[in-house]
Amino acid sequence: MSISPIQNPMYQPAMREIAAIAQGNVTTITTTFNHNYQDGLIVRIDIPLNYGMMQLNGQQGQITRINATQFSLPINSLEYDTFVIPASTPQSPQVVPIGENSLVVWQATRNVLPNNILP
Repeated sequence: MSISPIQNPMYQPAMREIAAIAQGNVTTITTTFNHNYQDGLIVRIDIPLNYGMMQLNGQQGQITRINATQFSLPINSLEYDTFVIPASTPQSPQVVPIGENSLVVWQATRNVLPNNILP
């Protein structure tokens, strides 16, 4: 059974489904919809089998927000396998927030109701 992300959950930051991962000295991740993440959030990447780039599975890092659906991680993925989306799979790759830079601590304390969504 697959767990699907909710676009506007009551508690933020929330897990998001990964649409694409670009290899590079810094890894860029694209989510399927607005992630509402800010700089300093620490995330874990969960990639099921058959998606490729299994070397990134379980890795953690502090993000730098690029835009509403993209952020980068300070992980060199140049030598990793290419990320691909298989034709059929019961699971989806996910970004899971697990912490925050203690100098920021904004995301864990902000009020997201009603409709307090970042651009």
